[in-house]
Amino acid sequence: MTDKLYSDPIDIPLIKLKLDPDNVRFRHIGDSLSESQIETYLFEEEDVRLLMKGIISARQLYQPILVVKESDGKYLVKEGNRRTVALRKIAEQIKNGKHEGFTEDHFDNVPACVLTGTEKEIDVLLGTIHVSGSKEWKTTNRGYLIYKCIEVHGDDPKQVADEFGMIRSKVMNAFDAFKATEVYGKKYEQKGSKYVRKFSFFEELYKINVTNEWVAEDVNNLDYFIELVGKNKMTNHKDVRKFAKLLQLTEPKRSQALDILNTDNINEAWKFYQDQEEPSAVWKQICTLLESLRNFPYESLKAAIGNKERQRTLADLISLGTSLQDDLLNLESQRVVAK
Repeated sequence: MTDKLYSDPIDIPLIKLKLDPDNVRFRHIGDSLSESQIETYLFEEEDVRLLMKGIISARQLYQPILVVKESDGKYLVKEGNRRTVALRKIAEQIKNGKHEGFTEDHFDNVPACVLTGTEKEIDVLLGTIHVSGSKEWKTTNRGYLIYKCIEVHGDDPKQVADEFGMIRSKVMNAFDAFKATEVYGKKYEQKGSKYVRKFSFFEELYKINVTNEWVAEDVNNLDYFIELVGKNKMTNHKDVRKFAKLLQLTEPKRSQALDILNTDNINEAWKFYQDQEEPSAVWKQICTLLESLRNFPYESLKAAIGNKERQRTLADLISLGTSLQDDLLNLESQRVVAK
C-alpha cells in the first residue's frame, strides 16, 4: 500500500486538467464521452451554476481538487470535476468581461493534490469522501449559520445564497425555520439549547408549499404551529407532512381533523384523514400521472434512447399498470361470484 496517497497542495494550470470520463456522476450516459460532452453534461445537469457563485464570491477555491498525473503531462481530475467545470466557465466569463475586479489570469492555476496510489486505493479514498465520510452538516447547523449571517451579521439573503452556493428561496426557508425555532425555544424551553432539536419541524413547515403559504396567511398560524410542537402533538418532522395534508381537506372535514389534533394528536387526526381522503387521493394521483403521460413531450422521450435506466422505468410503469388492471378484474370477478 502507498505510504502517502496524495501530495501536499500544489498549483496546477487549469488548462492541464482533464475531466474524468469514469466519474460515477455521468458514467451511465455512455462509455466514451468526450471532454466537451462531460463539461456540457455537468454544466446542464449538476448545480455548477450555484458552485460558480460561491467561487466568485470567495474569489478562490478553498478545497483542493484531487488529480492523477498522466504520461502526457496533463492531470486527470478524480475528485473535483464540478469545480473544474465551474472554474473553466468563470475564466471564460472573466475574459468576456462579465466579472469586474478580476484579472484574466485570476483562476489560471488550481490548488490540487496529486494522487500516487493504485487505482483501488484511489477508489477507496473517493468512497470514504462520498459514502462514509465528509458528511454534510446537520440541517440544524446549516440553519443556524444562515440565521446568524442574516440576523447577526446583517447579510443580504442573496449574498448568503451566493456565498454558500444555494438558491435564495432555500436560504430564506432555512432562515425562517431557525427564527421560528428560536421563538419556540423562548416559549417552551428557557434553559439550555435542546430546543434546537425541533428545528426539523420548522424546516419542514417552510419547505412544504402548503404549510409555507398557510404560515404567510396569518401571523397567528405560526403561533398555533409552535403550540402544536410545544405540546408534543407531533413526534417528528414527518408529522408536519401529515399536518399539511390536513390543511388541504375541504370544510367541514378540515375543521373536524384539526379539532381531533387539538384534543388528541397527529396520529388520531391522521386516522380521520385516511378514512376520509385516502382512496380518492390515490386516484387523484393516478389521474394526474395519466394526464402527465398524455402530455409527455416527444423530445423527452428521445432522451431515453440508449438509456437503459429510463427504458426500464417505462417498462416497469407499463408492467405495473397491467398488473393493477388484472387485480381489478379479479376483484370484479370475485364480487360477481359473491352475489
